[in-house]
Amino acid sequence: MIAEFTWLQDANDASSFGFNDTTLIIQSGKNTYAKEGGGTVTEERKHIFSVDNNGYMDQHLGGKEVIDGETVQWNADWQRGAVKFTIDNSIPTASPDSQAYSLYSTNNADVYYRVEEWTHDYGSDKEYTYYNASGEMLGTSYENSGSWTDGDGNTISYKNTSYNDANWNWH
Repeated sequence: MIAEFTWLQDANDASSFGFNDTTLIIQSGKNTYAKEGGGTVTEERKHIFSVDNNGYMDQHLGGKEVIDGETVQWNADWQRGAVKFTIDNSIPTASPDSQAYSLYSTNNADVYYRVEEWTHDYGSDKEYTYYNASGEMLGTSYENSGSWTDGDGNTISYKNTSYNDANWNWH
C-alpha cells in the first residue's frame, strides 16, 4: 500500500508511512456517471484514516482521488497535495503565442491541457487544466462566453477568461 501513496512515505524510510498508526481504516469508492451531451466520467477515491481507542475512524492521514484520469494527492488533515495527469500523444498543447503558454511554460517547454466544456442559455463555459510533460498541474483557466439581447433589441456579446496557478491563486 505504501507504493500506492508514495507522497505519504516516511522521509527516512521509503518502506513505511510517515505516521505511526498501526491500525488503519481504508475508505474507498468508485463511481461512473454520464455527462450531459455524451460520455462518462469515472471517479475513484481512496483515503486512509487512523482508528481511535474505541475502534472508530479518527484522523485523516492521506489519500487520493482519481477523476477522469487526473490524480489529486491528499496529505494528512485533508490538505490538498499535488495534482497529476498522464500525458500522452493524444493530449493537446497550448499554442506558443497563447496567454496560457506565456503563464505556464518554463524554458519554452510544452504546456499540455485538457478542457471541459458545457453550454447554458446564454452561451458556453470552458475550464482548462494545464500540465507540464511530467503530468504535474501548472494551473487552470476558466472561460465563459455568450450573448444576450437587451431591451432595445441589441445583441450584447461577452467573453471572459481568468487564470489560476496550481494552488488556485488568481493570476
